[in-house]
Amino acid sequence: MIARRLLLAALLLVLAPGAFAATLDEKLDEGWRVQRRWTTLAANGSFVYAFSLKTWNGAGRLKESITREIRLSNRGTTHDWTVLSATKDGKDDTEAARAEERKRAAEPETKRKDDLPSPFDPRFRNRYVFAEAPENGAGGELSFRPGAPFENALRGRAFFDGGGALRRVEFTLDRRPAFTKRLDFTVLIAENGYPETVDTSGEISLVVWKRKFESRLVVREIRPGGKESP
Repeated sequence: MIARRLLLAALLLVLAPGAFAATLDEKLDEGWRVQRRWTTLAANGSFVYAFSLKTWNGAGRLKESITREIRLSNRGTTHDWTVLSATKDGKDDTEAARAEERKRAAEPETKRKDDLPSPFDPRFRNRYVFAEAPENGAGGELSFRPGAPFENALRGRAFFDGGGALRRVEFTLDRRPAFTKRLDFTVLIAENGYPETVDTSGEISLVVWKRKFESRLVVREIRPGGKESP
């Protein structure tokens, strides 16, 4: 199962709609502003996300189907995960999911390193190589890849519409985890400037065990709890 923290970390990689930046540095700064915006939401705000996951074995047979709808409310170091509904293989699994969340909430919170080092973060920009593609009647395309290998580095592309708003980001890990043949993320951005969906797909293959998976995370009801970072 794809770790929830990895999926949520993917949300930090998006840019907000706005005027199409004239220079590369301005585009990167725009991405960093929105990343701080999401950091503010994670510290003081709330949203609802619907998560679905399906896995198949090497013969293409469906092995697992999971859905969860969760409201996440953040107040400083307090994070309240409220399970609104959950299913497993078509059957209601809400109470089991709530018990799992209560157990997780009781565990001490540990400081984590960056799951996905965003290419728009000033701490990592100089580790990435950026390239702009011709606009071709739309808002253009910005690609990114690591200049040299480093842990959890990303490579991908960002697509803008004709008005300069970023509407789509596609990326993967530059170096996939062991036994992972494929791991792809696609983030779609709504007109309000927030991520609307995060789609993930991949394939894990061992000698006698294979799994393909697809997941979708849909975000709604975003409510910032305070002023956004400047």
